[in-house]
Amino acid sequence: MKEYRRYWLVALLAALAVVFGWLYWQRRQLPLQFQELRPPSGARVAKPPAELVFGQDLTSWQKRFQLETMPALTTKLTVKKNILQISWPDSGRGRYFFRLLVDDKPYLSWQYYLGPAVTPTPAVSPTLTPVATNSGERGDPQAVRQTLEEISRDYPLIRYLPFSNQDFAINYSGPRQLTVKIKGAPAARVKDEVLRWLTNHGYQPASHEIIWQ
Repeated sequence: MKEYRRYWLVALLAALAVVFGWLYWQRRQLPLQFQELRPPSGARVAKPPAELVFGQDLTSWQKRFQLETMPALTTKLTVKKNILQISWPDSGRGRYFFRLLVDDKPYLSWQYYLGPAVTPTPAVSPTLTPVATNSGERGDPQAVRQTLEEISRDYPLIRYLPFSNQDFAINYSGPRQLTVKIKGAPAARVKDEVLRWLTNHGYQPASHEIIWQ
C-alpha cells in the first residue's frame, strides 16, 4: 500500500512539474506588449534614466534584451516589474540613436539629445518591428525624412555597425567619427584591415575620422 501511495505521489509531482513548465513556457512565448517610452523619442534628456513601459512583467525577458547606441555609449539595462530602465553616464552629449534588440533581433529604435544646450528637432516616434505592438502615431513625415537624411550624412555606415571580429571592434563615436578598439593584434595589421573594411563598404578612409584605441 505504501509503494502504491509513493507511486501516485511521484506521478502527481511529475504531472505538476509538466504543467508548471508548460505554463512558464507559454508565458515566455507571449509577445512583448510595448506601451510607452519615457521620455519620448526626440526629447532632450539632461540626465538618465529612460524607461520603456510594457504591458507585462519582464522578469523572464531580462536576459533577452540588448541595447545598441550610435555613437557608442555605455548603458545599463535594469528590469523593474513591467519597466525596462536604461541608464548611461551623464557625460553623454549630443544626438544619440538607441536600438533595443530582443533575442538579437531589432525591436524598437529611437533617438535622444543628451545633455543641455542642444536644440532638438521635432520628436520621432519609436520604430517598431512587426512583432511589436504598435504604439500609435508615427510622427511628422517631414521630421522623419530630415532625421533619415542626417543619419545618412553623419552615420553612413550605421547599417553595418557595430562590427567586431577577433582582431578589432569598430563603432561610431560621433558624426563621421569611428572608434576602433584593437584586441591585441598587431596595430599595423589592424589598421590595414580597417582601411580595407571601409573601402569594401564603399567609403575611402579619408571620409571618416578614425580614433585608434
